[in-house]
Amino acid sequence: MTDLVTLNSLVRSECCNYVSDSCLGIDFSRKVFNTENVCFLLIKKKHRKPCRFFAISVLPLKLQLIEKYRKLTRDTQAGSYKLRLCECGKEFLRKRERFCEKCRRKKDRGSKRRYWHKQRSKTRELSGFCVS
Repeated sequence: MTDLVTLNSLVRSECCNYVSDSCLGIDFSRKVFNTENVCFLLIKKKHRKPCRFFAISVLPLKLQLIEKYRKLTRDTQAGSYKLRLCECGKEFLRKRERFCEKCRRKKDRGSKRRYWHKQRSKTRELSGFCVS
């Protein structure tokens, strides 16, 4: 019983999705994963649904609870989740994204700048040879 109390208290005190006795259910990618507004971990069942948000953001705060969480939810990947951050380190990346919106625009501008610089130098070389 004390194991459940520590996990429950961790959910209530540290999880930013748990607000006024209900779960907001918003993931890092700003998608809703829980439409029931009930925290998966606070439901009193023998085996509970694993909450990926909790496993990624809250569970690393108390590493000694990882094994208890795995037994309770049967989540074999708990404690091994990794978040992908952009190069700037400010935003989490969604699936199939390499850069955040700001960095993507910067990279696009840089590649366009290099392309046009290369094209300009080619036309200058050609115009130099065509002059008779």
